[in-house]
This record gives sequence, C-alpha cells and structure tokens, in this order.
Amino acid sequence: TWAREPDKPLEDTRTTTVEWRLEPRQGGGTTLHLREHGFVREKDRRANDDGWDKELGELVAYLEA
Repeated sequence: TWAREPDKPLEDTRTTTVEWRLEPRQGGGTTLHLREHGFVREKDRRANDDGWDKELGELVAYLEA
C-alpha cells in the first residue's frame, strides 16, 4: 500500500495498492504483471501510469546492462 501524501500515516491519507505477479516465459525470461488500484481521481491514475512507464523502463535498461 502506498500513501498519496508523504510523511503522513497511511490511515490519514489516500492510499493505493500495488500488486505484481511474475510469470515465467517459455524459452526463458520473466513477464512482470503490475497493477495499481484504489485511485480516487482519474488524474492521479494517469500520473501514476506515466511514472510506472518511466520506472519500468529504467528497470528494463538495468536488467539489459
């Protein structure tokens, strides 16, 4: 569970839940399935989509190096 506002207890702010699942690929490798839910506002979900795209892109670059 993630808080939308830093430095506040989870019970005092809006939160989202992040879930991920790793799935082996035929022939080797792994597929990551990631889902974040619990957004109250659509604009927060869209902002997080952009953030996850960036972070996961950095993960791919790290793993390829």
